[in-house]
Amino acid sequence: MVSFVVPLTALPGATRFPAPPISINSRYVLYYGPAPINSTPTVTVAATATNGRSVSFAATATLAESTAQSYKWTFSDGTTKTTSVNTTSYTFPTAGNVSCTVLLTDSFGLTATNTISLAVTEGAPTVTAVAAANGQAVTWTATGTDPEGGALTYSWTGNDGFTGTGASVTYTYPTAGAKTATVTATDTMGATATATSSVTIVAPDANGIITADTFSTAAAGATAVAARNTEPGSLGGAAMRPAGASGVINVAGGTL
Repeated sequence: MVSFVVPLTALPGATRFPAPPISINSRYVLYYGPAPINSTPTVTVAATATNGRSVSFAATATLAESTAQSYKWTFSDGTTKTTSVNTTSYTFPTAGNVSCTVLLTDSFGLTATNTISLAVTEGAPTVTAVAAANGQAVTWTATGTDPEGGALTYSWTGNDGFTGTGASVTYTYPTAGAKTATVTATDTMGATATATSSVTIVAPDANGIITADTFSTAAAGATAVAARNTEPGSLGGAAMRPAGASGVINVAGGTL
């Protein structure tokens, strides 16, 4: 066994790690200076409520010699997640007072932690309603969104005894006239939103005709007339009146 002694002289200012190495041979490298002392990192965390119970979090780390390796986020409901970046988002399962703790681990394995507390509220859904009439049958359609991404249920009320459930409901009214319906959208936490829509049902005339349409045809100067009856989507009758002609044209379903 061969032993040797290498005399060393401490140089002024040799207080940082790593210090310049002294090569003894191709197998051994000797460093001079004090043992490495790494600064403990610190971390702070900020929160921004985005939509109802959904919150965005951002951590700010203070590091000296090291770099950030990971961020472990622990939320007040017990859920955890680990990220390599300093931001994350989370939707809490219930409204109220909540918190988030971030644990920073740096490249030397040193850690720092911080906690933020805040109150989150239940985000209300939004909903719109539209109506499409076909004779005396009206289809009411709702479109809703929940800020937390949850499912919505829909309930309808209106005049002439109309009630219904679901995003789209068709109801045949017993009478003509103005019809109004209101839809209530409810999320999984009980928050609600409402919307109202209206439509007018035109009453048929004595011949059962709701309306007549006049349109041009390929025949020079001729006019074609179509009449729609009270059956949704059906045609009561059609005829062509030559140019210059006048008088009444009788068609199935009524008189034009």
